[in-house]
Amino acid sequence: MQSKILNTSKAIICHDRKILTIQCKLENETYFTLPGGQQDFGETLIQTLFRECKEEINCEVIVKDLFCVTERPNYGLGHMVDHYFICELMPNNYPQIGTHPDERQESICWLPIIEIEKYKLHPLSLRKMIVGIEERNRIYCGEGT
Repeated sequence: MQSKILNTSKAIICHDRKILTIQCKLENETYFTLPGGQQDFGETLIQTLFRECKEEINCEVIVKDLFCVTERPNYGLGHMVDHYFICELMPNNYPQIGTHPDERQESICWLPIIEIEKYKLHPLSLRKMIVGIEERNRIYCGEGT
């Protein structure tokens, strides 16, 4: 069976020891994700990040650095390769529900980095790396389950 490989770009936006997340709800489960999404044909990963941040958090961002890459099967869609970039908000940009939010998106939340492991941030493997964001030394992080 042949499967598609799908790339995503995600923004890691930190301010005052908090990380910007999107609160989502699926049935009765609340979880958090980072702003970003699937790359469209012809887009660079950075262009994807710009578009997705505008759609989901109504903000323009400055991309600083690649933080890490994870991969995971996403049954029904294909094999996902997620690219996480450290970003900053452009001046005078204030996160709010964007122009085309995901259907499960409920709100925008700043979560304390030191407590990130208490929250259901997807992918779960990212939480430990977020806690040590200042001590970053890995780019490829393996399977993002």
